[in-house]
Amino acid sequence: MSPSLYTVKNYVRKRWGDERVVSVQEQRRGVFIFFFESKINMDEVMEKGPWPFDNQPLIL
Repeated sequence: MSPSLYTVKNYVRKRWGDERVVSVQEQRRGVFIFFFESKINMDEVMEKGPWPFDNQPLIL
C-alpha cells in the first residue's frame, strides 16, 4: 500500500525540516517529487541518507 501525500509531507518535514523542503507533490501513486529551498539543502538531505520510511528505503 502506498503512503498518502499527507503522510510523506509529515515525514520529510519532521526529519528534514520545514526550511529545507518547500513542497512535496505526488506524481503518481507511490511516487513523490520533493522541491527544496536550495541545492545546498537538497545536497544535505542526500548526504545524510538513507531515509527509512515505513521500514522501506526512501529512494531519492
